[in-house]
Amino acid sequence: MIIRFDSDTTVAGYDPDRYLAQYNAAGGDINAMRRAQYTRNKDKINAQKRAAYAAKQLREVSDGGIVNYNKAVFAGKRDITWPLEKHRADFDGWTEEEYWQRARELLSHNPADACKRPRPQKPEIRPLDEQEMAAFLEAIRGDPFEAIYLVDLYTGLRRGEILGLCWDCVNFDAGTIHVQRQLQKARKGGWHYFSAPKNGKGRVVAMPETVRRALKQIQQAQRLLRLRAGGAWIASGGVWADSERKEMSRYSLVFTDAYGRYIADQTVYHHFKKLAASIGRPDARFHDLRHSYAVAAIRSGDDIKTV
Repeated sequence: MIIRFDSDTTVAGYDPDRYLAQYNAAGGDINAMRRAQYTRNKDKINAQKRAAYAAKQLREVSDGGIVNYNKAVFAGKRDITWPLEKHRADFDGWTEEEYWQRARELLSHNPADACKRPRPQKPEIRPLDEQEMAAFLEAIRGDPFEAIYLVDLYTGLRRGEILGLCWDCVNFDAGTIHVQRQLQKARKGGWHYFSAPKNGKGRVVAMPETVRRALKQIQQAQRLLRLRAGGAWIASGGVWADSERKEMSRYSLVFTDAYGRYIADQTVYHHFKKLAASIGRPDARFHDLRHSYAVAAIRSGDDIKTV
């Protein structure tokens, strides 16, 4: 057994027989012996604590003590005495007015309000140049998502607008695409639904011949897929009509899998990143295709406001 001495221990005051008796009474557990000693001397220790805190100014009392007192008040324990080893205090002498005054001093404002939020750094926009555009068009030739990339490059639609494009919005005779909804994924639950375009308003965009041919091919291929799938074909595309999820969509998606189900946003994104890396632009984003369209349109003489 190790006997610990502190600065106040004296040889004259040390009684080994008494110490050994206390140790044996605690079953040879030094911590149990110390707890028993604390219980016997509790009143004396608390009196010392009260005397120590009575000499302090209110502003010198730690915030931790305030929080602990707050918990005790709401628990209905007004007459509380905190263990000294946990650095808590006995606040029996406090009135509620004093307590709330101190609480107001501590919580009257948020210290973080004085901090200036750094301006977010937006990623640099890097549309594909002419050489990269040619390389990308070659890379997507025959790709399962070729038509998706062509629609983006030649119309500037957003990714959600492309994946949410339905046949009722495609007018082959007029050569236009009516953008009036986009495909969205719920943050919780992962289900998909239709919502209005980003700015809340629909718009009509011209459909270049390249896009027209690509969509015609998609339409023909989808008819064959629908016949093969039979009753397994999902007419709604697995998409809810809106975020309320009261009914499924009544519109037929342009871009689907082999069973009529929507194509997930992340599926297209990861596929695009592989293609971008293959042409030496691993940093390219799907959204950069939209900017590439804008640059090409302006160069061809289109009005910048219209673009």
